[in-house]
Amino acid sequence: DGLIEWEKGNWAEAHASWRQADDTLRPFKAAETENNQLLEELHASVLKNLAQASMKLGYWNEALKAAALAVQLCPEDHKAWFRKACALEGLGKLEEAEECLQKIEECSVGRPDRMRITKDTQAKREKLQALREKEQAALKKSFEKALDRNVFSEERSTKAVHDEPALEDSDSPKRQKALQGRFQDATRKQLTRDGAEDLLTALRDAYRDSTFQMQVMKLARDVRGERRPFLANLKKVALPMQKPVLEKFGFEPSEAGLAEMIRAVQDYTRGPRADAGVKRAADETTVALYGIMYDKLTQPDAEDAKAFDVEVKLGRGQEEADDD
Repeated sequence: DGLIEWEKGNWAEAHASWRQADDTLRPFKAAETENNQLLEELHASVLKNLAQASMKLGYWNEALKAAALAVQLCPEDHKAWFRKACALEGLGKLEEAEECLQKIEECSVGRPDRMRITKDTQAKREKLQALREKEQAALKKSFEKALDRNVFSEERSTKAVHDEPALEDSDSPKRQKALQGRFQDATRKQLTRDGAEDLLTALRDAYRDSTFQMQVMKLARDVRGERRPFLANLKKVALPMQKPVLEKFGFEPSEAGLAEMIRAVQDYTRGPRADAGVKRAADETTVALYGIMYDKLTQPDAEDAKAFDVEVKLGRGQEEADDD
């Protein structure tokens, strides 16, 4: 049952249960109007729970779809509108989230708990405003830095053209590759410093999911603690957890998007813009990603690696899980 799993903190299991309930209820429509209304209210409750679980797991698009359908079934349900507002917030669609809050206020008219609803709505509205201000401040800061570096000046553009080396033919493969790399670096998606840290935090939280950690443990057992096969197969295991985060931050939910995201984060983990906070977030994310294999993967090698007994660690981890 989804509620039981939710109370236990098993978000993935609750999500699976509510998704199954949603699939079961979709085809049904009662013959009588009264019974059909009860069925729609039941389905809406399932969808609201599904949206909540989806958001907990970072599945923002799925959360939005579930909440939108709940609103369609019960247009006066303020909780359904609140779920939709939260999902839109997670996707960065702040103006649409604000519209949902306005709808909540309309739905709360005449309700005995209107003051509580208004308080919750106001708190969410203040959070949305804080996010807007944060985005505007980041954009302003980036623009000011660009001006300081004369990024937009004609002098800089002219100088860049004249500084190009004329030793290679423009049609040579080496020259073409260099230009292509420079173009890709200039046009690839980039993150702000805060955006990079937020992205890494979202990944870290996704990797800490109990279901994912169990998958990492099983993979470590299947490959007998060997580094190379573990890392090769970890990509497939981790990608489903990475896709919602990639999508949330504007990257393509694919291996190509993952590569672009890594490059964007590296702007703040190496080179002149390296930031201690982002580096720390990256380290925490790596610990969560590697799970039980972290120690072995980060050991120098050889003799130290021999001391690592993955079977013992797996056994201890299973005992701890069984005691819960």
